[in-house]
Amino acid sequence: MHLGKNFWVRVVSGAVYVLLILLPFFLACEWLFGVIFALFFLSSVIELNRLTRVNRTRPLRTTLDALFAVWMLWSGMLVAKGQFIPEVAFPLLIFLMYTLLRSLFSDHHKELLNIGNSLLALTYIGIPAFLTALIVYCPRTSEGVLFCGDRLIALFLIVWISDSAAYLVGSLAGKRPLWIEVSPHKTIEGLCGGLGCAAIAACFLPLLFPHTFAAYHWFTLALYGLIVAAAGVLGDLFQSMLKRRAGVKDAGNIIPGHGGILDRLDSYLFALPAAYALHLIATTL
Repeated sequence: MHLGKNFWVRVVSGAVYVLLILLPFFLACEWLFGVIFALFFLSSVIELNRLTRVNRTRPLRTTLDALFAVWMLWSGMLVAKGQFIPEVAFPLLIFLMYTLLRSLFSDHHKELLNIGNSLLALTYIGIPAFLTALIVYCPRTSEGVLFCGDRLIALFLIVWISDSAAYLVGSLAGKRPLWIEVSPHKTIEGLCGGLGCAAIAACFLPLLFPHTFAAYHWFTLALYGLIVAAAGVLGDLFQSMLKRRAGVKDAGNIIPGHGGILDRLDSYLFALPAAYALHLIATTL
């Protein structure tokens, strides 16, 4: 079977993307994690603004929105390490006031739309940026806070396995569309296959990350995989809706053969809050 050039472009660029996610944890390098994920979220905000067509003629506004997402990541790192001071939250208040006030200079009759689009970037990307920092710092009773990628890598694995299984099952046995108005190629059979494989894969997390997941019962792990994968599907559908409204196939083109950063993080942005909430529940029970 002949594999086209685009296939190998997708393989190489996908491998580089995965490497960028894993490298900071293999090197135990916190600043590298901060730089890589800051670039991810910065690019995501820029791509989101293109999809929603907000600030398309005002690059300064888009830049400020993107820098705010980076600030959310940075402040999350401070909170996770116990170094947060109240003054660090001051930029959040300034940004919110700025978002409301700049509507005075928006296009006529589009003030509320522009406010909504700007706040969308805060909630859709800014909050996951904050939670990304929290989830990579694992509390240890005797060691303080430990920089550890177990929970983040496990989350990405669940999302990737769910997406791949949904694609394979949907391609082989998919008949009933899941939501034809939003994503016509997704099927109910693919969804079930993806969720099932995610639940099964989650049961093996203790083998990969014994220090983080060994204490969990297999049923708890399966439920974790199911909920995280389901949240990821919602994230995928949400971005598909944004792209259909914008009339584009991809959110960007920064990753050859894959589209933009937002195309790769769409499931993650919804799965992360679910995963973090489950970790909080598990640690309090």
